[in-house]
Amino acid sequence: MKNLRGKPHIVLAGLVVLILVAESALFYSLWTSFAANERWTVHTHEVLEKIESFLSEMKDAETGQRGYLLTGKEQYLEPYGTAVQAVPVQFEELRKLTSDNPSQQSRIETLRSLIDAKLAELKETIELRRTRGAGQAIAVVSTDRGKQIMDRIRVVIQEMKAEELSLLDRRNQRRLATARFLMLTMASGVGLLLIVLVAGSRAIDRSTTARALAEAAEQTQRERRHARSLLEASLDPLVTISPGGQITDANEAAELVTGVPRDRLVGSDFSDYFTEPDRARAGYRKVLSDGLVRDYPLTVRHVEGHTTDVLYNAVVYRNEAGQVQGVFAAARDVTERKRLEEGLRVASLYARSLLEASLDPLVTISPGGQITDVNEAAELVTGVPRSGLVGSDFSDYFTEPDRARAGYRKVLSDGLVRDYPLTIRHLDGHTTDVLYNAVVYRNEAGQVQGVFAAARDVTERKRAEAELTRYREHLEELVQQRTSELETANAHLRRTTAELASSNHELEQFAYVASHALQEPLRAVTGYLGLIERQLGDQLEDKVRHFVDGAVQGASRMHTLITDLLALSRVGTRGQALEPADLNAVLDQTLEGLGASVRETGARITRDPLPILCVDAGQMAQLFQNLVGNALKFRGERPPEIHVSAGPKPGQWVFGVRDNGIGIESQYFERIFLVFQRLHTRKHYPGTGIGLAICKKIVERHGGAIWVESQPGEGSTFYFSIPNGENHGDPNNEHRSGPAD
Repeated sequence: MKNLRGKPHIVLAGLVVLILVAESALFYSLWTSFAANERWTVHTHEVLEKIESFLSEMKDAETGQRGYLLTGKEQYLEPYGTAVQAVPVQFEELRKLTSDNPSQQSRIETLRSLIDAKLAELKETIELRRTRGAGQAIAVVSTDRGKQIMDRIRVVIQEMKAEELSLLDRRNQRRLATARFLMLTMASGVGLLLIVLVAGSRAIDRSTTARALAEAAEQTQRERRHARSLLEASLDPLVTISPGGQITDANEAAELVTGVPRDRLVGSDFSDYFTEPDRARAGYRKVLSDGLVRDYPLTVRHVEGHTTDVLYNAVVYRNEAGQVQGVFAAARDVTERKRLEEGLRVASLYARSLLEASLDPLVTISPGGQITDVNEAAELVTGVPRSGLVGSDFSDYFTEPDRARAGYRKVLSDGLVRDYPLTIRHLDGHTTDVLYNAVVYRNEAGQVQGVFAAARDVTERKRAEAELTRYREHLEELVQQRTSELETANAHLRRTTAELASSNHELEQFAYVASHALQEPLRAVTGYLGLIERQLGDQLEDKVRHFVDGAVQGASRMHTLITDLLALSRVGTRGQALEPADLNAVLDQTLEGLGASVRETGARITRDPLPILCVDAGQMAQLFQNLVGNALKFRGERPPEIHVSAGPKPGQWVFGVRDNGIGIESQYFERIFLVFQRLHTRKHYPGTGIGLAICKKIVERHGGAIWVESQPGEGSTFYFSIPNGENHGDPNNEHRSGPAD
């Protein structure tokens, strides 16, 4: 020591060396710790990015599944297929990155089982949609099993993110503390060196210290930018919230969903942006008390008024001492999800409504023959509830399962079957006869997805057919019996008709002969009365003269009567062959014969063009003469106006003779066509009452009919029809076509 007292510069040099060695060792230790913290910070960012990437792949898989279930289009499965390939790779990388963290490794194992379950659920529903149709797939989705698995996955992911964010915060704090201590160490070392070496202290490591501080500040800025990039990388609105409920940070998605810029969001109460602030605050209190919430339903209100339905997942984050520093919250926009779920729900309801609207049993069947859906009618006809029918072999419910399967194979090969007869057996043993109609249904790629089958209950129809068969057999017996009776009656009728025809012929012959025979004595009586009147006319007393006049008038009426009877009989016995005749000429001839009466009465006669028909021209002239003559005879106070019309109708011509005479009451429309039926006395209107009977007989000989339409005081129209063919049938035919023909 004594030697050193004389050498203070050696002591000073030793102290300088000692200080430098100690300072270097401490600086190296602190710098090594700072570099390690830097590496762990980068590692944490990698873990957070991998977690986000993994969750994104799971969301893509779920989105692809929902799109396919709703539409049945294969292109919707592209995100699903990509995600199924990527998820195992992402998971393995995440497991390796967190291998240093036992708590994260525990969550990784939990996540592994959840991922396997979720992918299995997605695959199951997709296969059901392909093979059994939307109804069965939607039924599985409706159990919410897949949603519950995905909710648990999100919770685990949020816990992992919260763990990493907490680690990131602690590591940043340690790094900043190390940097500060490093700067303090450098400052103290420099101070000591200044005491020892005042002149050289300004040149020692000041720049190094400043550079370390600058690098630490720059690293802090990078960490902050990295943290922001993590926030902004998410498409979901993300916010961090202080224990007091104020927003401390927000990403761009949060700005977009609220319409409020970040600088206004930060520092405001987070509950102000929801339609139900109290419910939002209750959820926040639940996060603080339980440590997390998952799928908490809320509705965000935009400043413009529109709203967005979201599910909030939130977790607390803590410092190294375990104290709650705030809440990390993510809002998942479920608008599209709700739309898809509503579409699935509506599609399911529509499909079920179609099934249940039918009173016939309806089933959908997979290509493998298993029932995938049924309606209530199918439950009733089998006695098996829907839960028991779905998934069972459709052929088990028929009395002939092999025949049922053969029909199903025919549907798959031909595309459809119609009226395929089968019999359904109910659980209680009774059976129902049905006719099955079935058709395949396909997806957009044309692949057969299954069969839609409807069973029409034909039990009553078969019973009716059996009853109809019995009735038909009985009817055939009755027909045979009735046919035999009709044959007997027809034979009798033919004999009676022949006898009647013979009798009519004899009567006509008798009338003709009698008329001729009566003419001779009548002429004798008339002649003698004429001689008496001429030779003894001046000598006869008035009384005798009156008797003679009466006898002469009676003989004249008798002569007219006999003449009319002779004409009536000649219609059937002395008629001419039916030959084509111009009825215009026939009418002209008739009117010429009635010329005197026409001039005497001042009548005006008009007519339509008349056809050429196969008729007995002489009888047609007599027909026109009688009808026009009656129109002239039965006139009123006005001059007669007569019109002869003719018009074609199917198979015949209909003629009419219309007048403006006295008319006829409707109760006499049939009577006037009978022989000797008069409606007026001879004192008012002369005649024998045979004229219209002759008209009727002439028309019937030609195969037609005659009728009258009239109003008393307004005139009458006599119609008659003549067939326009050559064959008019038997002159004795009693057919009446009537006014409606």
